[in-house]
Amino acid sequence: MPTLQYGPGDVRLAHSPRESVDLGGFVVVTRVPCVLAVRRPPDPLDRAETVRIPGGVPPGARTA
Repeated sequence: MPTLQYGPGDVRLAHSPRESVDLGGFVVVTRVPCVLAVRRPPDPLDRAETVRIPGGVPPGARTA
């Protein structure tokens, strides 16, 4: 199955005793998802309109 690998460092050393990451690479790869989260296009479902009933009680509803 094709996968996407994203992160700093050498993938050949990932999860090995010699794995390491330089600070500059770490900063870059942590900024990218943050920027994408801020700039992402709005979700159309976030703008779904809510039906409001005047007075908050639907017609024909029983009240206590």
